[in-house]
Amino acid sequence: MVLTGMTNLKKSPMSAEIKNTQVNLSGLLEVLGKNLYSTPLVAIRELIQNAHDACVRRQIESPDDTAFHIHITPLASQQQLIIEDNGAGLTKEEIEKYLATIGSGYTRELRTQSDNEDMIGFFGLGFLSAYVVSDKVTLTTTSYQDPSQGWQFNSSGGMNYSLSATDANPTGSKVTLQLTDKYAELTNIGLLEDVIRQYCCLLTIPISINRQATPINQVDVPWLMPEHTSPIQRKARSLAFAQIFEQRYEPLTSFAITPTDTCDINGLLWIQGGSSYANSDQRNCTVFVRNMYITQETSALLPAWAGFIGCVINTTMLTPTASREDIQQDSAFTKIKQHIETTLINALAHLSSTEPEAWKRVLSRHNEMLLGAAVSSETLFSALHEELTVPTTEGDLTLKALVNNGSNTIHVTLDDSGSYDEILCRAMQIPIVLGYRFASYPFCQMYAGLKHHKLVTLGTDAGNKALFSPVEDAPLAAQLEPLFIEAHEALVLTEFEPTYLPLLIIPDEEVARKRKIESDDAQKRISTAALSLATLYTQKVEDTIRRRVYININAPLIQSLINQPSEKQHNMAILLKSFACSIGRINLDTDERSLSDELQRYHDNLLTLFQG
Repeated sequence: MVLTGMTNLKKSPMSAEIKNTQVNLSGLLEVLGKNLYSTPLVAIRELIQNAHDACVRRQIESPDDTAFHIHITPLASQQQLIIEDNGAGLTKEEIEKYLATIGSGYTRELRTQSDNEDMIGFFGLGFLSAYVVSDKVTLTTTSYQDPSQGWQFNSSGGMNYSLSATDANPTGSKVTLQLTDKYAELTNIGLLEDVIRQYCCLLTIPISINRQATPINQVDVPWLMPEHTSPIQRKARSLAFAQIFEQRYEPLTSFAITPTDTCDINGLLWIQGGSSYANSDQRNCTVFVRNMYITQETSALLPAWAGFIGCVINTTMLTPTASREDIQQDSAFTKIKQHIETTLINALAHLSSTEPEAWKRVLSRHNEMLLGAAVSSETLFSALHEELTVPTTEGDLTLKALVNNGSNTIHVTLDDSGSYDEILCRAMQIPIVLGYRFASYPFCQMYAGLKHHKLVTLGTDAGNKALFSPVEDAPLAAQLEPLFIEAHEALVLTEFEPTYLPLLIIPDEEVARKRKIESDDAQKRISTAALSLATLYTQKVEDTIRRRVYININAPLIQSLINQPSEKQHNMAILLKSFACSIGRINLDTDERSLSDELQRYHDNLLTLFQG
């Protein structure tokens, strides 16, 4: 094995010595062999790629009517795997220059010279993968350039090799791997079929196992189908193609990714059949470069909101890493990512009109994530805002259905404890959007802005004022405040329906957030930088008023309380407030009364009234 790039010993004019870099070739091969590839399956891919490029090379340099093929022969009893092709073959000089030289590959040179992008190889490292899985590698080859002479290359571990002349064989190459015990499973026919079907489905050279008549990689590729293919056939074959790469779910429907003048890419997007939620991320993106499988771990090419989307792409623009198991995230990566997102957005925007039945299934499974998608894209929001539902206290509703009660108002709560708002909405028969659920609140904001609806956010000062208009009555306030108001609370006289709801106790969400951020637990959980930014906001929030008690002055219970003797007023006020705290699950502070204390107060004062 030859390592190139060394320089001779020289001296500069200043007499500084320039010395050769010392390389431990044995150590280098061990590092490359053991760490360059993450899975032994890559060896199959790399050797098939070499065979493929040899066939393409012969097509370019010596075109004739040859029917090219690649044959895989597993010999389990002998623990051998054979990869054979009828491509260009290698001369003695080419074996020494390319096969036995790390980082040197003829494919890269020929691709540049011929401007042919069908050739896959790039780094000249692929043959190293053979040493990862085998004790011994044997190559028997005959070049089309000298069909009367054959050559045999033998190497164990890659450090040394032997090269001998042999009788001529049919033009092409045959690689025999004497597999190690650890990788004897590579002779498993089922495993080989799965790998070839996925890794090599875009290669035009037929690949067979044990010389079967039907090539393993004979797959209908959506973007290679004839133009006359019917839409129904195209859709069915596209979904079948997607299923090869979608390991988790059945694809619901698919969309083509087509090239542009500036973006050389073909591909397929599909919507996964499994249900998704706000925190789901099942993105599945498989990348082929020049028809060769590279990776299925490039989810970053899909938008962050597209957790329910699968994708396969083939391009010449992306650059693989040295192991060809990942992609470099360069400017081409960014361009392709943008193209995929644009394609996906346009496809989703038109799906409801082009495939209504499929769209119903998509909505039933992915509505929550589509809310996030709509918030991220004006195009999607424009197309989907009437069809997507938001979670409310009355179940999932479209915002159009929610405002059909004639109020022209969308009520949203940001309180995830489900306290007073549940009582209020059931009593007032008004659905309230659960704005703390993924993307619901910004979706409501965008919808209200588009439709000129009023958006009332409960738990905020502005929202509560919109819902409970204050009533000015100083004498009544002076009478009720001592009965209902305790430390860190404020009294608000108001009128609302239904009148059988005498009062509501509503925590101030901004104050609650401030106290949470500034608590000891928050100091432990939140990073110093994030905490500093948060406290800049919370410092502006006054926390003297933590809750507001909204008294419904039209409620018969309140009217009755007003006319009772002072002692009875006190008992009734405690009853009403304790009951409101209990059913509203108001989170009292640790230094105040617990829920158990409130229930005890409710019991004692109710008993006093009965006994009185």
